[in-house]
Amino acid sequence: MGLNILSHRSLLRLFGPGVIRLILAALVMFSHMSRFQVGRIGVLLFFFLSGYWVSRLWASDRHVGRFFAGRLLRIMPLYWLVLFIAAYIRHQQILPQNIMLIGGMSSGNDPLNVSWSLEVELEFYALLPLLALLTGGQYLVVSFLVAMAAIIWAPMTTAANFLPAFALGAIVFKQDYKPSGMVAALSAFAFIVVTAVIMVSPLHEFITVKSMHGLMRVDIFSFFWMLPVLPFVAWSLRMKSDRLDRHIGNLSYPLYLVHFSVIAMVADRSLQGKALSIALAVLISLTVYALFDLPLERFRHSIVKRIGGGRGAKAALS
Repeated sequence: MGLNILSHRSLLRLFGPGVIRLILAALVMFSHMSRFQVGRIGVLLFFFLSGYWVSRLWASDRHVGRFFAGRLLRIMPLYWLVLFIAAYIRHQQILPQNIMLIGGMSSGNDPLNVSWSLEVELEFYALLPLLALLTGGQYLVVSFLVAMAAIIWAPMTTAANFLPAFALGAIVFKQDYKPSGMVAALSAFAFIVVTAVIMVSPLHEFITVKSMHGLMRVDIFSFFWMLPVLPFVAWSLRMKSDRLDRHIGNLSYPLYLVHFSVIAMVADRSLQGKALSIALAVLISLTVYALFDLPLERFRHSIVKRIGGGRGAKAALS
């Protein structure tokens, strides 16, 4: 029994949902520091996780006010803080689109270089209750079919283009998919094998050559590339997250926001410069998390609890 508990705790430290989120943020940072196009699969897996968690939130508390307040307060305050600091340090202009996260993707001006994904997140938050209302229990199927058409035909980067990733996460929750440890291990192994095959085939250019392909083609490639690893990620979602794992997962958001500005500030692509960028990004992320994100989370909890009241308020605070 003791051995099993020790084994479970070790797995939780290595593959808990919080650790997975931090790994994905690190993938995006690594992509911005190197020639490898691995940031897109990291973002798509973030969208998959968001589809799972946000669908779970909506199912547990269908109070529209609490839902939107909880989501907006989780994203916007820390985003604004880092945005203004980064724009000041990098001497960049802040447009209204940057502040509101509406239309910023087409402005060509983004001090953080990751704001587009937050805009997609907000669009998904707006779409989910609407899709649930319009299509009832079939909203996942409808949204997935619409999204597959959008990802092929739409010329812009919008939530519709990434809806398949969100929808897959929502389906995992809706179907209560619980892969076993064996399935998770096979999933991780299959992803490694697929990645190895890609790297020795002409498809490796989608990973190793950033300038050769449009983002839409890279996103489609990355979407299919991530499919083998989804059972492993779904397995990690079923693990109970302890306090340390939650802190690790929450740290992924400050790291995601600050890393590109740190890389641009260091502006040294040597091995020493990259090591310095990583160290500074981690240090600044920890500082931002401790001094700002934790107090903002307490503020978010106090505000959401006041909206509508009732036992559903607790469910909205994820």
